[in-house]
Amino acid sequence: MSTVDKFLGLAGMGSTLVHASVLKRFLSGVTAVVALTVISSTMAGMIAVVGFYALYLGLVHYGLDYRAAVVTVSGFAVILTAALATLAVLRWRHLREMPRLLETPVFGDMGRIAEAFINGLKTGRDRRPR
Repeated sequence: MSTVDKFLGLAGMGSTLVHASVLKRFLSGVTAVVALTVISSTMAGMIAVVGFYALYLGLVHYGLDYRAAVVTVSGFAVILTAALATLAVLRWRHLREMPRLLETPVFGDMGRIAEAFINGLKTGRDRRPR
């Protein structure tokens, strides 16, 4: 079962167990977090550009040749970008291992229990002999 199927199943189970307005509020909150993350990332990028320019101006002001200042600031930017890209790749690999962690016996048992519960809700009354 793919990760998308699991998330769709959880969303479907959630919509049957709770009122739809709670799910809408949750999705609205997730959307707000994503939007604020994009905006703050853009602002952080602009601050980084201003910081690199200020570093360049500082180096030139204190007597470094403008070509050497450009090489220094560019080298610093490349090193910082490489470090952040390495962290992103490591995080991506960690996230790719998450579905395997969810297939442990404990989560499998919980999934079967939740599935049995939902099947019981769908069938209605208990059909055991009295």
